[in-house]
Amino acid sequence: RDGSGRPLRRAFPLLLISILAVPLGCGGDDHVSDLELRIQELEAENRRLRGDEVPGGGADGLDAEELKLLEGLPQEHAEEPPEGAELGGLDIWATPPIGPALEVEAVAAHFDDARVLAHEQCTVERVLDALASAGVAHFSCHGDFSVDEILTSGLVMSGDVVLSVEDLYDLHLEGARLATISACETGLVGGGSPDEAVGLPSALLQAGFAGVVASLWPVPDVATAMLMERFYDGWRERELEPAEALRQAQRWLRDTTNGEKAAHFKREIPSRERLRMPAESARGFFMQAVVRHPAARDFEHPFFWAGFFLTGV
Repeated sequence: RDGSGRPLRRAFPLLLISILAVPLGCGGDDHVSDLELRIQELEAENRRLRGDEVPGGGADGLDAEELKLLEGLPQEHAEEPPEGAELGGLDIWATPPIGPALEVEAVAAHFDDARVLAHEQCTVERVLDALASAGVAHFSCHGDFSVDEILTSGLVMSGDVVLSVEDLYDLHLEGARLATISACETGLVGGGSPDEAVGLPSALLQAGFAGVVASLWPVPDVATAMLMERFYDGWRERELEPAEALRQAQRWLRDTTNGEKAAHFKREIPSRERLRMPAESARGFFMQAVVRHPAARDFEHPFFWAGFFLTGV
């Protein structure tokens, strides 16, 4: 352990790629899948349940201390933050919606050596170059998947250029521990070869990563941000194996009430003596949980947590 009592962590260099510029939806505003519509229906039902029909829900039930914690917290980040904005020593900027911005900050906080590429920085060439020195890669972006054209499917980078499965198969990385693809449908595989599983997970394994976390369907941004924060906390801080860390994060997201989530993130708002999660990240997560009905479990449906899985180790 270090001087503050925290466990010493293996120093994996983190590469975090964040290019999300629109809210939930993998194909843009002109394409909403049946799964996304179902998620929207679930969230609408949750809003109905925690509204007038469920007394005590919403911000009206906050005490003075909780209201103070929310004072000055932006509902979303600036449209075009200045390049080079500092976050814990990192060159980073993130854009709306708030879920991906919280995810970027929370994930980066679990690594001592983190490099963040965002928006215009995320060209295919620059990302491929940066992967060569990354022990861990976290992609917060959109996926572009076609079951019939799997080799050209991939992750949408700057200028709507796709970092494809074929691009990743050409990499030969050393010391790459884990890749997390926090994007829509990134765990699906092509259907051209019935005896082969070709897709982003297999491409990243072939490139050299020992494990890959990916998703099977469109993922809602706030629930995903909370899931990723708990996953990296379990792996990096509590020294769980990635598979167990993901399992526990999914169970936490499913089983805890909104009130329990709010209480957790309220505790994580750092004091001068405890600096783990950035204060703004903890406050942002707290805001997302505390305005919901405290006794409800808004994210218990499998749509919100079951889509992510680990391939490899």
